[in-house]
Amino acid sequence: MVFITDSPRETQKVGKALAKRIKEGDIVGIFGPLGCGKTTLLKGIFKGLGVKKLVRSPSFVLMREYKLKRVNIYHYDLYRIRNKKELLNLGWPKVSFIIFIEWAERVKDFLSFSIRMKLSYEGEKRRRIDVEFLR
Repeated sequence: MVFITDSPRETQKVGKALAKRIKEGDIVGIFGPLGCGKTTLLKGIFKGLGVKKLVRSPSFVLMREYKLKRVNIYHYDLYRIRNKKELLNLGWPKVSFIIFIEWAERVKDFLSFSIRMKLSYEGEKRRRIDVEFLR
């Protein structure tokens, strides 16, 4: 599935639509270069899943948790992670979760994803979003 967006607002709309396809237990890998819109896409997804809080990148804290009635969302940013041990030291949920991982390319060799989302530049404001459902 491929989407082309021309603004952050459109990227968030795509995310909101994709939220309908995301299920409890999914581990979603978000791939793409710096500034390509990974967090912007996730803002739309989280809104579609029912997150009411302000969604911010966990770049400095490495992980943020959003508690919903039926499931908890875990949002990891692995830009500064170097290996599997560092990821596991952040804590890993056991039940009732959906996990989103920005900079998933850093863990792709040892973590299986149920959904892969790859963002890339198509111009200054245009983005390409490739979505692959692996479950």
